[in-house]
Amino acid sequence: MYTKSSELYDLIYAKSGKNYKDEAEKLENIINSYSSKYETLLNVACGTAEHDKFLKSYFCVDGLDINETFIKIARSKNPECNYYIGDMREFSVGKKYDIITCLFSSIGFLQSLNELGQTIKTFKSHLNKGGIILIEPFFEPSGWCPDKYPLHLKMYEDKNTKYVRLAKSSTEGRYAIMQEFHSYLTVDSYEHFEENMRQYLFKRDEIEMAIKNNGFDYEYDKNGLIGRGLHIGILKS
Repeated sequence: MYTKSSELYDLIYAKSGKNYKDEAEKLENIINSYSSKYETLLNVACGTAEHDKFLKSYFCVDGLDINETFIKIARSKNPECNYYIGDMREFSVGKKYDIITCLFSSIGFLQSLNELGQTIKTFKSHLNKGGIILIEPFFEPSGWCPDKYPLHLKMYEDKNTKYVRLAKSSTEGRYAIMQEFHSYLTVDSYEHFEENMRQYLFKRDEIEMAIKNNGFDYEYDKNGLIGRGLHIGILKS
């Protein structure tokens, strides 16, 4: 995912309006409503670790992502944190945490219900007893509306840089498809490329059952961090 656009990712999100600081504050408040004793956090599918810049004020943060360029960027932003290259479906970092997060709809990059169950199982193996997992979902099938909103545009610009990402959305069975067209212009160069994304449209109750089936108590925050909700699993002591 984002293999071609990794180094441009922050231009669209961190520098173009996504409020990572506010989201980290909301997340910290939610976590503290369950326990004020949680200390360690693993951010799975951490991306460029923009959330971690703020989460590290509250917790001892590590991160994991399958994208090597994202991990390189994450380490440069947060040198005091540990970052691992790994697949959320099956990884091992040799330690356990009080909190595991999977944010910004990254769970949608799993491709089946079986992969979802395996991922929750892997999270559990890295969680301390009484710990908590927090998963920010992608769209449900009923909420993905490519016919209503087929085209998307995001832009970033400053004096020396112009970047445009155009995307066309569609559906293939239970998968959301985003066909993306990137144009990146600086005073010295121009680059244009295409990159496609495929995300599974999990239903809310499917994520709930995957969490419960792995031995967690389950709760759902309907608002979450950006209005898409938040799935919460508390590992029984």
